[in-house]
Amino acid sequence: MAIIYTYPVKTNPVGDDLILISDSADSRKTKQVKVSSLPSSSGGSVSSVGLSLSNLAAFSVTGDNPVTGSGTITLGTTGGSTGQYLDYQGNWSTPSGSGGDTYTLQAETKSSNSVPLKLDAATGTDSTVNLTEGSNITLTRNSANEITIAATGGNAGVSSFTNANGTYISAGTENTAAINAVTMGTIDLSAVDGTSDTTTRFLSKDNTWDVPSYTAATTAAGSSGQVQYNDGSNGFTASAGLVYSTQGSLNTLTVGNQGSTPGVISIKGSDTTVGRLRLYCPDNSAPHYFELMGPDHSGAATYSVQVPEANPGGTEKILSVSTWNAGTSKADLAWVNLPSSTTYSAGDGLDLTGTTFSTDLKANGGLVIESTELAVDLSASSITGTLTVGDGGTGATTLTGLLKGNGAGAITGGAGLNDLSDASFAATANGSLYVGQISSAPATGLSNVTLGGGAGKVMSSGTDNTLIGSDSASLLTVASHNVIVGSDSAAAITEGGDNVLIGSDVAATLTTGTDNVIIGKGADVSAGTVRSVVIGEGATGNNESIAIGQGVTVSNNELGIGEITLNTTGYEDQTYYLPIKIKNSSGNMVQYYIKLWT
Repeated sequence: MAIIYTYPVKTNPVGDDLILISDSADSRKTKQVKVSSLPSSSGGSVSSVGLSLSNLAAFSVTGDNPVTGSGTITLGTTGGSTGQYLDYQGNWSTPSGSGGDTYTLQAETKSSNSVPLKLDAATGTDSTVNLTEGSNITLTRNSANEITIAATGGNAGVSSFTNANGTYISAGTENTAAINAVTMGTIDLSAVDGTSDTTTRFLSKDNTWDVPSYTAATTAAGSSGQVQYNDGSNGFTASAGLVYSTQGSLNTLTVGNQGSTPGVISIKGSDTTVGRLRLYCPDNSAPHYFELMGPDHSGAATYSVQVPEANPGGTEKILSVSTWNAGTSKADLAWVNLPSSTTYSAGDGLDLTGTTFSTDLKANGGLVIESTELAVDLSASSITGTLTVGDGGTGATTLTGLLKGNGAGAITGGAGLNDLSDASFAATANGSLYVGQISSAPATGLSNVTLGGGAGKVMSSGTDNTLIGSDSASLLTVASHNVIVGSDSAAAITEGGDNVLIGSDVAATLTTGTDNVIIGKGADVSAGTVRSVVIGEGATGNNESIAIGQGVTVSNNELGIGEITLNTTGYEDQTYYLPIKIKNSSGNMVQYYIKLWT
């Protein structure tokens, strides 16, 4: 049966028009009557008006219910909390999910004979429905949540009562100009069947039953199975190098991409504990695990180990390091056979305890253990025999004084310097000492010292010379008061005196020059140079000159200094200063600067 208000309206009814009624005298059966047979409106009146709410937990009815004369029926709301909405069954419900809008239903201030009911949307569009007073009905707005509906007119009551079902609220009984005792039956919200939808409907701000809409969830990034992770901008991204999948009964997390990028899993430790990887047994009720642990920090070593490319190929195999690459700190493993069982026995000089060998040492026999290493103790008191010269010994049991070698024979003691080969010492006053090679024409009383093969080998009458180094001053004959140190040093000097020449190949050109100080490999002056100072590898000087620095060359009466760093800190821009320190009268070194211009 269609809802009454959906039928067309006849403006001027006539007496033969039919009306459907509920016969109160015959079990309220639905019947039809002619308009002409209806009793006069003055013939009766509504004796009472009542309001019933069935299973509408969100509403309450208070006051005079039913109204039989003068009285007030108050319809209000009850229960509910912030975030709840009135559903199609008249109950307070919280929509599932998140997002959407929120609404507040409230009574506005009364205007004339109407009280506006406003559905206030938090973010959407508001809507308003007016409750308007009718005959003998007054509306009182008590608060935003309560409206009082009162009937007036004394004992006469309501002359007639008509009610019609709406789209969203319906009564169990519809009345058209009903008189005497009138009831509306049960009022519910069943005009729209919200249960026909798979989701719950709610009363929206525009007075329709709707399914709330929500903001759709963010679509997962990447392809199926790729693990989501924060992209650094509060968004989600995924990678083909991190994929979850199910392979048979195995839950698998794949790291890396065989086509482009290798996978690396980093398990880091804490400040005091190394990182760990645990592999568990199948029993989850009492699990056991095998654990791989990272290295201690104290070793300060980072390295990698690669398993073999081939399988063991049999039993009784173990992994062993086959190659070690120090540049990449990488060890390659290989399968090797398990060592076979071997029986060991200790021979002479050895002891065997279990599987550990140790030395069986004679007390004070000369062999000792020092810091787990086998060593020889030459001070041992029970060493027997005499070590021959051919075996590196002396061939003697006792020795006194200066030792002298005798070829393959035993070393003898008590020898003098002149007993030594390639050595000569004149015991007279101001005698000379020659070690390495004796001068071809040595003289007595010359006070020379030579040390090194070929040093001063042709010196005849030179005095007070100190020559050290193989072939140093090898042509010197009558020169005196020289200190010459270095192999092949002063190779041309013959008569020059009072020189200090130090360094291999130093003063290779000097022959007769005097009073020179030349220091440095290959440093040199001309043959007869006098009173020069040359310091530095490959530096070259001349008469009364100073050359300091590698490769510096000067002429007569010049000062040459090699590359130095000039100081500009705290002084004028573009002006350079040569720092120099001079000892003052108090013995302190004072810094001075020589001003230079570039």
